Amino acid sequence: MLFDPRPKERVDELFDREEEVKLLRSSVNTPLTLLLGVRRVGKTSLLKSFLGSLNTPHIYLDLRVLEEEGYSRAHLYRLLSDAVSKCTFRWRRMLEHFRGLTLSTA
Repeated sequence: MLFDPRPKERVDELFDREEEVKLLRSSVNTPLTLLLGVRRVGKTSLLKSFLGSLNTPHIYLDLRVLEEEGYSRAHLYRLLSDAVSKCTFRWRRMLEHFRGLTLSTA
C-alpha cells in the first residue's frame, strides 16, 4: 500500500517530518508544547512516533472520547487509569512515586 491512513508509531515511518521532530526534541523540557494543525495532517503520527523514540515514560491520552462521554473528571480519571494500566511494568514502577493527581477547571 502506498499510503497507510493509520497513525504512525515510529519516526522512521514518517515522511519529510525531520524539522518537526527536531522542534519537538528541542521542546521536551518546556512546560507546554502544542501541536496544532488542521485535520488529517499527521499530528497524531508525529506525536506518537516522537514519544516512542524517546524511550522515556509517557502516557498518550486520546481525549476525543470525552466529547462522547462528557467532559468530567470521572471520565478523565478513568482514561488516565486505563492508560496507566496498559503501561509496562517498568513504567508502572516509576509511577508508584506519584501521590495523586489534581485537576483544575481554571
